[in-house]
Amino acid sequence: MMLEPISGDCRALLSVIGRMRLPLDNEKRLQADMAAHFEREGIAYEREVAIVGGIIDFRFPFGAGIEVKIGGRARAIYDQLEGYSAEPSISHLILATNKAMALPPRIGGKWCTVVNLGSAWL
Repeated sequence: MMLEPISGDCRALLSVIGRMRLPLDNEKRLQADMAAHFEREGIAYEREVAIVGGIIDFRFPFGAGIEVKIGGRARAIYDQLEGYSAEPSISHLILATNKAMALPPRIGGKWCTVVNLGSAWL
């Protein structure tokens, strides 16, 4: 299966997330602060959306979905993202985390990117 390149909207979103200085001690507060950043930037999103595989933290009209994790087992996180990859409205999965973790470039045929939230504090 041939995939389209990562969209410009997704690249712009990744850039915005990479610059966010977010609290890394409480996942719900981190999500609320992330939502506030999106609103300030004028980025349309849906929060806590039921999709195939569960409830994803953020979904964007251009096909990106963000799962936020500040802890947890790497295998469990991968399995969660793999479940989300079956969702037709998602073309790019983004894991926003402070956990040292790598993912393959695609999961279930969908683009997958890890954004290290701690990097903005360096």
